[in-house]
Amino acid sequence: MNTAIDSNVNRVLFSFVGSSDPTRNMSDGPMLHICRYYRPQFVYLVLTKEMSQRENIYEDSIEQNIDDYAPQVTKIITDIEAAHLFNSYFAIVNDTFTRIKTDHPDAEILVNMSSGTPQITANLLAYIVDAMDRRIHPIQVATPVGRSNDDPPVGEDYDVKKGAENNLDRIIENTGERLIYPDLNNYSRISRKAQIEKLLNQFDYEAVLNLNAIQIFSKSKVIESLLEIGAAKKHLNHALVNEKVASFPKGQYKQYFFNKNEKVRAPRWYFVTDYYTLARVKAKCGDIAGFVIMLEPLTVNIYLCILEDLLNIRLNNLFYLKSNHIADSNIDAYTIPCDYSFNKSTLAKYPQLLDYVKAEFNSEDIKDGFISTALLVGCIKYFIDNTKNADIPLDDFVKFADNMQKIKSIRNHIAHSLNSISADDFSVLSEIKVEDVLSVLENFFTKHFTDKGYRPNMLHIYDNLNKDIMALLEIQE
Repeated sequence: MNTAIDSNVNRVLFSFVGSSDPTRNMSDGPMLHICRYYRPQFVYLVLTKEMSQRENIYEDSIEQNIDDYAPQVTKIITDIEAAHLFNSYFAIVNDTFTRIKTDHPDAEILVNMSSGTPQITANLLAYIVDAMDRRIHPIQVATPVGRSNDDPPVGEDYDVKKGAENNLDRIIENTGERLIYPDLNNYSRISRKAQIEKLLNQFDYEAVLNLNAIQIFSKSKVIESLLEIGAAKKHLNHALVNEKVASFPKGQYKQYFFNKNEKVRAPRWYFVTDYYTLARVKAKCGDIAGFVIMLEPLTVNIYLCILEDLLNIRLNNLFYLKSNHIADSNIDAYTIPCDYSFNKSTLAKYPQLLDYVKAEFNSEDIKDGFISTALLVGCIKYFIDNTKNADIPLDDFVKFADNMQKIKSIRNHIAHSLNSISADDFSVLSEIKVEDVLSVLENFFTKHFTDKGYRPNMLHIYDNLNKDIMALLEIQE
């Protein structure tokens, strides 16, 4: 008996009936043999027009041949006469499966693959392969002679009582070796693996989850958890990422922890590189508009990183948090304070800074409120000029800031346009290629944050996640 079939839930048998049902060669026919060994509580029998002429023998035969067993039998009488045509069965197979799933949503569905014509079997196989439903269990039943039946097929003169009296399966025990369990999911796995790989190449983890295509793989639970990690990471849901990673045994996949020490908030550069990996994914998938939109907050936070992590300036000495002046200590380990605002009075600790920034703006008046990238650039230049042994040379920063400024006009273009934008459009509007922007950012991270703990492989976390998922799709037990 197939141990994959859950013995703790209701079972339904979906069976066509053929010329070997209910008995032949003094043995169970396929439908009856499955009933004997699995005792499904519900039996759906589909009868062609020819078989419907003796519809009363099937239910009676179950009662006569199997002691203490009385399933609820539903007979579906069809008007199918051309039993040799493939097209005759498509609708009835689909409708019957739909009916069973509606009537018994939590049941295991046993499918008789041996009764009826080859065209019936082909239709059942096609449905099962396409459905990818672990609750559907195809079962073949070998003939008792191990080859084509010798006895003539069941006809209109079939005697139910005599058939039961001569049935050796009622007398001989353990004849279940005639039951064969084809793994039709092998067909599904080939096509679904290719489909999943295409979606993973777009980093669309939610689409794979919604596809409902992974349950046919032996490592489906692990695959599902990794897909959920990918989806959570793309939503920057760091707490859920850590929760999912922590559920794996023995530290498996610990490389996907957002921050292993949840009691201590990670430094800003760590959040920035994590955010950048998502922007990088958008660029790789051709979502140039999404990539450009992410560059604005990314640039702002890189500048805050430079002030905080490279120049050791407390941001609270320069700016204030807009959200009710939230203190750093009230922000959890999965977020960083970034909703800063600017007020000229906050620069009181650095009297010369305001004049320096005005000169950068070429303006006598700087309005309070939003912290612009230009304001941040002015602050950074001031502190580099006035900090001994600054971790970042002024020339390096100016070159980086100039590159990031080229992109700003594109963001404004996207914000006021109804049109999409391609990588070629990006190059024309900004005079810099998308791949060059990625290179500028990654070289900047490597040069200035490596001694803080940054590693280039941090940027490939989605690629590594996809490799782990694809490796699991190859494993079958």
